[in-house]
Amino acid sequence: MNKLKIFFLSILLVFCVGTAFAQYVASFTYGDLMFTGYDDNTCALRGYIGSGGVVTIPETAIYTYTNKGEVISVPYTVTSILTPFQNKNNITSVVIPNTVTSIANAAFYNCTDLASMTIPGSIESISYQCFLNCANLTSVTIQNSVTSIGAAAFMGCTSLFTISIPNSVSSIGYSAFEGCTDLVSVTIPNSVQSIESYTFAGCTSLTFVAHSAITIGYGAFRNCTGLLSVEIPSSVERIFSNAFEGCSGLLSVEIPNSVTALGGLTFINCTSLDFVTIPNSVDSIESRIFEGCTSLSSVTIPNSVTFIGPYAFYGCTDLTSVTIPNSVTEIGIGAFNCSNLIDVTVTWLTPVQLNYSALWIFRYAENATLHVPCGTKKLYEESDYWNEFGSISDGGCIAGDINGDGKVDAADLSMLIADFGKSGAAITNSASDINGDGKVDSADLSILISNFGK
Repeated sequence: MNKLKIFFLSILLVFCVGTAFAQYVASFTYGDLMFTGYDDNTCALRGYIGSGGVVTIPETAIYTYTNKGEVISVPYTVTSILTPFQNKNNITSVVIPNTVTSIANAAFYNCTDLASMTIPGSIESISYQCFLNCANLTSVTIQNSVTSIGAAAFMGCTSLFTISIPNSVSSIGYSAFEGCTDLVSVTIPNSVQSIESYTFAGCTSLTFVAHSAITIGYGAFRNCTGLLSVEIPSSVERIFSNAFEGCSGLLSVEIPNSVTALGGLTFINCTSLDFVTIPNSVDSIESRIFEGCTSLSSVTIPNSVTFIGPYAFYGCTDLTSVTIPNSVTEIGIGAFNCSNLIDVTVTWLTPVQLNYSALWIFRYAENATLHVPCGTKKLYEESDYWNEFGSISDGGCIAGDINGDGKVDAADLSMLIADFGKSGAAITNSASDINGDGKVDSADLSILISNFGK
């Protein structure tokens, strides 16, 4: 009985396998198009022998042959396009019927005269390298049926000016629009959650991008020299390395609190970047993140940051001052190699240990003034590496002189009491946080009392 069951199951398996895929029947030419026909009466467009211009693909291709003197015509529905147009540089437009459900990878590769294209509603995916190097492609219409745009799909389409991506699209592959040097603006639908690596790299005319992605991939906007400003939506949680590398026209960027990770070299060589705010959701400023940002004159480092990576601000020649919060526990080599940095403000009551000479971290420390908290000047003067700064200053202040009138008295005590128990942004007068630990408490009160009357 078991052997009989196995026999029938084997027969059934052979039947299923034999009918699961359409089988080859014939290759034939219909007009100036070449097809491969299958036993389910569908066919694939595999070749083109025409003279160029506008090519119209029919819904049905007729296979005509003679059998014993009788002319037989068999209709085949065109359902797929293979690679008949690769390197055909005389085709200006291709009309695709709604019967076509798939287009092969690199189907229109290097069709340098192709000027316009409409993707029909029957297509769900624009394949890998589908229109790679179609240098004269200026217009593409994508229907709502499309759910994915493959990697490098429009890479090198240097004349593509604008493109409308429908809400049906949920994924866009890496390098999809890389090198589209005429692309000015693009709106990415909310359905797309990730801008993949190099998606818009080298789009030198791109000035506007709207999206609600969660991640911005490696080199996504690399060398987009036309970008003047970037609005990063609150949906973004992570920005990968080199995302905006070489965006030399970028003037300012505001990073929302939703971002928890910024990759190294994110803004390297953004030579026009003047101002940037790092959100308090970020705990690390990675290596070389602002290297070569020669116009950067202002940067705010939040109290959430614990690590400043090697060469983070290397070559930021317009940066003249920086404040390092007391949350920072490590500063990498070359982090502030900035030739015009003359004022460095730190807030540690006890100098944090440096792993390198100050001259290796703050390359021009001997020309700069180190500003330290009240009452800590002597500690810094006696601390290895910190004492390599040209001068160290605590402003001549008295710890507890909250109102800055040169004495510690009842007025200062009243101000501290008004802020007592508060922390962070809730503190009305930041000077009430005498020890700089982010809260006003008994420790601050003790310092004030010890200097009361001075």
